Amino acid sequence: MKVLVHLQLLIKDSDEDVITDIMKTKEAIEVTKTELAIAKKEVIEHKKTQPSKPKSSINKDRQFDLDVDPKEFPELKNYSSLTFEVDTDDRNFSADVYEIEWEDISLSEKEKGKSYYLTLFKGSAKRTFSVFPIFEGADYKQAMVEFNQKFTAIRERIRQKNL
Repeated sequence: MKVLVHLQLLIKDSDEDVITDIMKTKEAIEVTKTELAIAKKEVIEHKKTQPSKPKSSINKDRQFDLDVDPKEFPELKNYSSLTFEVDTDDRNFSADVYEIEWEDISLSEKEKGKSYYLTLFKGSAKRTFSVFPIFEGADYKQAMVEFNQKFTAIRERIRQKNL
């Protein structure tokens, strides 16, 4: 009888150890889930603030040359001339847009410092396209210098954060 009671106590202790281990594992899983959620938020935030690498001309049949107010778009103030190219995924664009003499034009930010909405107006007609700035020659070199400076600063902030 003493042996049976002793075995029952051992089993009870063993069951409690298993339950404790399960609880610790569940807690560890919850901590990991929380850390993963935080990491995902950080990646999303990093992508939002990550500078966009300057692009050169891809498709000359989808471009607009614009004079841009540097007060309105300070990120573009250092360039002598600006050409915007319509995103290849933009289904609103067609070549007939060049056959119309537009009365007004508007540029607004889509993704800060990366892409814009270009809207053309004539009477009640309005056409909006997703565009991005393209750079050539000296402007491309200047844009790459700015990109590298921003990218280096971001890398340094990440390095400092991980210390």
